[in-house]
Amino acid sequence: MTESAVTDVDPGAPPVRFPLWLKLAVALIVLGVVPASVTGLALIDRAGGALKAATREVSLAVAADVSTGIEATVDATHDHLLGIAATLVDRRLDQDTRFAVATSLVESSRDLDHVAVYDIDGAYIDRIQQQNVLPGLGEAALPAEVRTLLASQEVAVGKAVLVDGQVTIPLVVRLTADSGKHTGYLGTMLRLGDVQDRATRLANERIADGFLTVIDHDKRMLVSSRPGDEPLAVENCALVQDLEPKHFKMGVIRCGEFDWMTQGRKAPYVGCIRPLQNLPWAVVTAVDQDDAYALLKEMRAYVFGALGGALFLALLAALVLSRGITLPLDKLVAQARAIAARNWSVREQIQTRDELAVLGHSLNAAARDLQISEITIREEEAIRRDLGRYLPRDVVERIVDRDEELFLAGARREVTVLFADVAAFTSLSERLPPEHVVALMNELFTLLTEIVFLHGGTVDKFIGDSVMAVWGAPTHTQDHAARALDAAEDMQRWIRAANAGWQQRFDTSLELAIGINSGTAVVGNIGSERRMEYTVMGAMVNTAARLETLARPGTILTTLETVRLAGPGFQTVDAGTRDLPGVEEPVRCIEVLP
Repeated sequence: MTESAVTDVDPGAPPVRFPLWLKLAVALIVLGVVPASVTGLALIDRAGGALKAATREVSLAVAADVSTGIEATVDATHDHLLGIAATLVDRRLDQDTRFAVATSLVESSRDLDHVAVYDIDGAYIDRIQQQNVLPGLGEAALPAEVRTLLASQEVAVGKAVLVDGQVTIPLVVRLTADSGKHTGYLGTMLRLGDVQDRATRLANERIADGFLTVIDHDKRMLVSSRPGDEPLAVENCALVQDLEPKHFKMGVIRCGEFDWMTQGRKAPYVGCIRPLQNLPWAVVTAVDQDDAYALLKEMRAYVFGALGGALFLALLAALVLSRGITLPLDKLVAQARAIAARNWSVREQIQTRDELAVLGHSLNAAARDLQISEITIREEEAIRRDLGRYLPRDVVERIVDRDEELFLAGARREVTVLFADVAAFTSLSERLPPEHVVALMNELFTLLTEIVFLHGGTVDKFIGDSVMAVWGAPTHTQDHAARALDAAEDMQRWIRAANAGWQQRFDTSLELAIGINSGTAVVGNIGSERRMEYTVMGAMVNTAARLETLARPGTILTTLETVRLAGPGFQTVDAGTRDLPGVEEPVRCIEVLP
């Protein structure tokens, strides 16, 4: 009890006939059963929902694996057909050579054992095939619906058929000359034996006591993990009974529970249907519910057993500990809530002379320490936020940790400086809308900054369409020259890789001109007492900037000193001795080949 709660005992007070501890015990006996039971059932229900969701996720994951395998197989065959088609229409080769190269491509392919050639009207012309292969596309003309499909897409996938007992699908592409003229068609028959093996393996490994099938829009089974299923038989499980062709086109993923006859008995299953993205097929997976939900049954037994034991222990604890603890506990709970609400001013003095008093003292100390810590953290975050706008991250951390003072001063350091500039930026900015220029430059500077950080450098500043970076300061490194050259090579490689996306989104591409120099420079805080900047200054910085203006787009120009410090491992070309503006002595220039 607190001191304010101490009162004189009234000698005329009635005797305690129904003490607080007895009331609490009776309340727990009467009211504890229902809440505990409801809580247990709710936990079971949530666990059941989570288990069902996990089962569906496993089914969808298996379906995704099978879908990926099918699409990869079809894409590989498609790519082979396109390669052969490109050979057959290559006018740089005579007809015999084209046919010989195409035959070689077919015979060396793992996915193709034959290729049929048709004219522009779909009439059969000839067939290229490996030796000792099963029958393929015949000599009949291509159906009109296949040619119609190829008018709007690169590859047409025909209706699956049985060839020598194997499910096989026709794949057809257009023959198009370099001029863009359509000259005919090229087709083959793709057998799904590898897909069947993959599906069976995945079903055995990940959905035991279940099955996996791949169906087309007519619900015919192209692939099945169930022994005894006839190829191209109609799938009759309840999950696909209301499946329509439009569901394949819409890519609707469906999951549910259903009953299905297996081995002469009806068994409950949980399954999913996942249509393929680029093919009019769907993957069906189903898992036996008894196997999938076995853990839920065990969980029910454990939960109800735990509820019974917890109820008994709760009643026993109420009888032993309830008296004399409710008021201190209320105060401690209130204080804990105040701490959770970040109200550090609340203090409670518990005078029970037991563990509750120790807990109260600890909560008071925790509130005091948290208050102090919060103030300190806010101050340090404010310092980091403000200084981070002007100083490199390493310098900011040293200032916050009081390892470095903010004053105007500089020191001589051996560093390497890099300037990277966007070539022809003026014409680019005139051609593109301003918002596109800003978005493009933000992406470019983000990419260049990450590369500088990756190689242990510091971004000194952004100057218009160029960036200045330094190695060897503020953190000294022996290999600053090698790090700078590695970063420059990465910049050129990543810019070339990023140009594909920029060309598509902004209808433009970028080239960098990079200049690098190593030497002694002044490093430190430069400016005034009210506004200062951490930077690098000196003649070697000017030389690096002049090298950048001299470098051709897409090249890296450096000095002999930088190459010497970087050591072996870089491919270089002597670019001659040049007179640089603002530099007294001629500079021997070295081009680094990325």
